[in-house]
Amino acid sequence: LPPQIKITKTENTNYPEFDINIKNVYDISKWEFNIYDNELNPVKKVTGSNKPKEKILIKDIELLKGTFYHYELIITDDSNGQLKSNRGSFITRPLVIETDKEIIFEFPAINFNFGSAGLKRHSYSILDMIAEKLKSLSNNKIRIEGHTDNIGNSGPNLKLSEQRALAVMNYFLGAKGIDEDRFSIKGYGDKKPKASNETESDREKNRRVEIIIEK
Repeated sequence: LPPQIKITKTENTNYPEFDINIKNVYDISKWEFNIYDNELNPVKKVTGSNKPKEKILIKDIELLKGTFYHYELIITDDSNGQLKSNRGSFITRPLVIETDKEIIFEFPAINFNFGSAGLKRHSYSILDMIAEKLKSLSNNKIRIEGHTDNIGNSGPNLKLSEQRALAVMNYFLGAKGIDEDRFSIKGYGDKKPKASNETESDREKNRRVEIIIEK
């Protein structure tokens, strides 16, 4: 029978936890479990000898809220042969800021390519998650705010931020069937950055939208 490695992320509100299921793999000498950010940069590595336990709970790590991550298990046998699991992915819960008048959902992972209002592919998974919340609050108004990095002129950036907010709204309307009358959009250009804009990684965080539910 062929070797099989199956990894499932379980729901855990405090720390990332994973169920490990290994079949038909023998003589394991060591293993490593890796978490990567969305650009596949290493975030955390856990290692061990022999066969890994059925659960891996990672406590000494603080993942960003509302962010997309990947994970992978690599097993090495006694002859130094390696077997990798399929790379999985998960989204951490958003940062939620609640005031007397509104609930703000901040998802850094809803972001865009440079100079574009086209959503990055992984953003759709996050929007699907948000859509379920929006449907459960069927009477509340929704405001979508768009943002850009600071590359370019302020006028085009303002227009681009509005287009990004519109792109998210159109996804909710077309793919999720949420009532158009509930929505409004606002663009801020580069006036409300979340990061410094000094590196590409920081600029990517600023190319974003925020979703506000009005009470």
